[in-house]
Amino acid sequence: MQEQTYQHITSDLGTKIANQAIEIAELKAVSANYKGALEQAQKELAAYKSVIDSNDKLRKMFEEEKGKGGVA
Repeated sequence: MQEQTYQHITSDLGTKIANQAIEIAELKAVSANYKGALEQAQKELAAYKSVIDSNDKLRKMFEEEKGKGGVA
């Protein structure tokens, strides 16, 4: 009887561990998806910043030329 109780407890714990392993795997998959989305967003942000920096440089050049009387 005691051996059956131990087997039942062991089986129950094995099931709980398996379920937790599945949950961990699912959370890792979700985390990987978020990480991928974050990396993509960071790349897009860097591209936007590059465009803004370029625009600022062009604006500065325009203002300098305008100050020299080179731009109508």
